[in-house]
Amino acid sequence: MSASSSHDLGFFAGIISTALLLLASVNIMQYQGGWYIAWSVLLYVAIIPIICCTWIIGLFMVWTAYDRYRRTRAVTDQFLKDLESGCVVSTNN
Repeated sequence: MSASSSHDLGFFAGIISTALLLLASVNIMQYQGGWYIAWSVLLYVAIIPIICCTWIIGLFMVWTAYDRYRRTRAVTDQFLKDLESGCVVSTNN
């Protein structure tokens, strides 16, 4: 899964979970008999796992971005060391 598709997945999961959480809280506050139980079940079965998955995807995105930065920085530092020591030869004529 690419970074952009996981970002989109996390974004839409966050929107959906927030909307469902708002609907559930409004309906629970109104306490409409059987709907109270239905929204309570939905809250624990669907909304909380979606929020947790959104956080996990977000943390994964942060970790992969940091890892990419760290590897790029290591390559750049090595190139600069080689450049300073004269190991890098220009291929331009």
